[in-house]
Amino acid sequence: ELLLLLLPYMASKIRFLCLHGFRTSAAIFRQQVRLAQWGQRLLDMVDLTFLDAPWPATGPSDVEQKFSPPYFEWYHANDDLTEFVGIEGSISYLFDFIRLHGPFDGLIGFSQGAIMAAALMGFQQKGTYSSGIVPMQLLIIIGGGIPSSPLLKAALTEVTRCPSLHLIGKEDFMRERGQQLTLCFENPVVVYHPRGHVVPNLDADAERAFINFLTTAKAVSSRHKY
Repeated sequence: ELLLLLLPYMASKIRFLCLHGFRTSAAIFRQQVRLAQWGQRLLDMVDLTFLDAPWPATGPSDVEQKFSPPYFEWYHANDDLTEFVGIEGSISYLFDFIRLHGPFDGLIGFSQGAIMAAALMGFQQKGTYSSGIVPMQLLIIIGGGIPSSPLLKAALTEVTRCPSLHLIGKEDFMRERGQQLTLCFENPVVVYHPRGHVVPNLDADAERAFINFLTTAKAVSSRHKY
């Protein structure tokens, strides 16, 4: 069952579609953001829509000890990363959702959701899958990385020209892949935090960088007429 969790929308806010991590859910991503205790000034700038992936988890979740089911995934792969299942269906599902429930100013993704979000912005620039949507302009990547899937890699074969903010954990096992992903975007804003593969708390400098990114993005978005 599709689960949508909406924070109250105000026209002045920047509207993001939020894509959760591997074998988690919209509800879990919302809780992760809440537990990260991002500053109220930052949260007041955004309107967040959290969406479940289309596929039920095909295996155990790493968050079972912390968060309740159900769990979902955007795709899954075999151990040697030679077979990927569910990606094309997820791409179509996401662009269909954006057509029906948009426009959105941008995407926020964590982990596997961040990989999907980055690829969607690349596909949008190429004009693949994305016909009939109001173009999204902004991207926030949390604990993401360069895709392993050939289909998703194909979305990022040219530099994607959208403002992007990348939150990278210094102890994240995906740190190197996250750094590689920044190279796929024009003038990325990169913010490091001291933790691992999590939706992080933000220190004063990180929060300031996040707010500056949103402030600049909001000025760009206000010039775009839906």
